[in-house]
This record gives sequence, structure tokens and C-alpha cells, in this order.
Amino acid sequence: DSDNSTTTNTLPKFQKLAAHQSIPLLQLSHTPQSSSPKSPTTKSSNHVIILFGPQGSAIRLSLLPLQFTFSRIKKPELDPILSSLHYIGAVHSTQWNVRGSTHLVAPEKTAAAKGIMAYACRRPVVTKGFIEALLERRSPEDGLPKEDNYCPGGTWDKNLRYTAEPSTALKGYLIAVMVDDDNAPLAESAGADILPIHEDAPSSSHVEFEVWWGTRMRRALDDKLALAVVSSSSKRCKHFSDWLKQYDGGVVRFTNAKNIAKAITNNNGEGELLMDARKVVIEKIEG
Repeated sequence: DSDNSTTTNTLPKFQKLAAHQSIPLLQLSHTPQSSSPKSPTTKSSNHVIILFGPQGSAIRLSLLPLQFTFSRIKKPELDPILSSLHYIGAVHSTQWNVRGSTHLVAPEKTAAAKGIMAYACRRPVVTKGFIEALLERRSPEDGLPKEDNYCPGGTWDKNLRYTAEPSTALKGYLIAVMVDDDNAPLAESAGADILPIHEDAPSSSHVEFEVWWGTRMRRALDDKLALAVVSSSSKRCKHFSDWLKQYDGGVVRFTNAKNIAKAITNNNGEGELLMDARKVVIEKIEG
């Protein structure tokens, strides 16, 4: 049964199906929908309600767009795939999106940042053959390809435990980053809160920055979050790095991508406490 209602004030109109009958759920199609003041339509309206019997249970199905994040695929191979993604209603990204990326597409599984992020988020890693199999479907009745059949080679994660829920190894940390790179989504994928210094902090005045940073440190303590800064050698953030090293006699704890990765994957994927750049454990704040 499908929900054909157009406004929140209209009761759903259900279409009755006979036993073994099937229909396409057009509300879940990727076809763009028009919108107007009389008939507002948003992405969140793409759903179907299925009612099992006149007094049975009901479930609501919503569309989760495919978002492929690619890693180490050469441009001649990648370009034809990117130009065809719209046929299956998919989008792509070069950087991992903790909330949006549904698959990591790579020729091999490795312990690089994107591979660790996919593991921490419990999202599948597939070869480009998975996308090609989706593109080869010609009818809604055609079976969907299974991710397990398109798993790339690589054994770095063979000893990691996979659970139904995403990793929370870094929950309780506030990870501050000074540049836009993989470190923010890497930490966020395991439950950390993120402070983007390069976006939020004042950059023209050392004094203004110190006031801003002091406020963020106090807020982290109030929120019971252990604060750590990811070090960077980028010239773009040298002023931030220098100011942080000078702050209050050097109280700022620095860490790095390697330590973040270890905190997520050690102990067979159960994780461990984050270490700073001097290999001293950064304890979480209890309470």
C-alpha cells in the first residue's frame, strides 16, 4: 500500500494490493519532484507507508540516496562511472562524509583514512564492479547486486570485530582541526565531536584567538569533553599552530592522524584511549 498524500492535513490514501501483486514505489524514485506553494515537496517527503492489513502494523520507508566515496581509482576508470551515477540516483564525494557516504569504492581494502572511516561507520567497501552491476539493471524486478560479491581484496581488517552499531571509540573527545583534511571525518566517524579551527577561529589577531580558544576550552570542560588538537605541518595554519603551542605555557594537547587511527582500530576494533603526540594517554572526562 502506498501513501499518496500531498499535505500534512490530508489523510493517507491507501492503494490495496492483491496477494502476490507488486507495484513500483514511485514515491521512492530518484526522479526530481516539482514543488509549489500549493503542493510543497521536499526530499524528506519521499516516503511510502506500508500497512499490513486494515488493522495491522505499518512501516514507513524513506529513500536513502546512494553516496559513493571513491579512493585510489584512476581518472580514466572513474570518469565514466561519475558521468553515469545519475542513472541510479547516486551522488559521489572525494572526502568521506560520516552521515552521507553509503559506500567506499576502492580497488583494495587498506588501513588508510577512508578505509578506517568506512569500518568505523560500518559502511561497506566495494569495487567499482558494484556500481557497474547497479547500472546494468534494466527493470525494478532485476535483483540488486550484493555488496559481499564485490568486496575488494585486502586483509588489514581481518581481525577487526564488526558490530551492528558504528564505533564510539572516540566518543567523549573534542578533536580540533586546523585544516580541511581527512582528520575531522576520521575522528567523527568514531563518535568524536569536531572543532574546526580553520573555519571558526579569528585569524587576524593573536589576542582575539587566545580569548576564543579559552572560551572553547571552558566549554569543552562544561560538556565533559577531552580536548585535543590535530597537529599539522601545513603553512596555511602555521599561525594557529604557533598560537596554540604558546597558549598558557603549553597546556594544549596535540595528537595526530596515526594516533586517531590507532584509537579506533586497536583491540580488534574495540578501540582504546587516544594518545597525544608524546604518546601520553589523553584521559576522557568522567561524569
